[in-house]
Amino acid sequence: VTTNTPTSVAGIEFKRLGSSSLDWQIRNESGVLRFGVSANDLLTVSDELALTGTYLAPAVDNGLSCGLSILRFTEVFATSGVVNTSDARDKTDIQDLDRGLREVLRLRPVSFTWKDRPEEGTKLGLIAQELQQVLPEVVRDRDRGTAPDGTRSHVEAERLGVYYSDLIPVLVKAIQEQEARIDALQAELEAMRRR
Repeated sequence: VTTNTPTSVAGIEFKRLGSSSLDWQIRNESGVLRFGVSANDLLTVSDELALTGTYLAPAVDNGLSCGLSILRFTEVFATSGVVNTSDARDKTDIQDLDRGLREVLRLRPVSFTWKDRPEEGTKLGLIAQELQQVLPEVVRDRDRGTAPDGTRSHVEAERLGVYYSDLIPVLVKAIQEQEARIDALQAELEAMRRR
């Protein structure tokens, strides 16, 4: 165990005996509490979380996930909701969506009870395996993992998940398609009345 205390950093670092690389550390860096851990004796900034009085965030943008398919949180509470990045500057190959009403009509909404948490009561949702046959893009079937050499990779998830917010564009498209059908029928009806 070593303590590293330069003028702007104070903390505790843990190293394996005979190694100069860090296994994990807790440090205060200019008022930001940082936590870091490494599985391969090489702690990097992408392995860290930063905590201040106003936020808890990864130390590197777009580098960490929260939970895994088999290491899940029961609930996540947020005052203003969960925000998904949707900035055009972060996107390429933008195309109009070709999935909508046809796909929505193939979905089977269900009610269910969790096997391991029946006290949560009745829930509403979709079955990931069924949804995967209709809209595979909205089903999470991979987890982030770490290869033996320490590089990050994706591995097959033990449990499937659903990006429910990714269904919104499909539902919007379905409503637009339905509205176009209604408008066409209304125009046809008006034409019949005028005859």
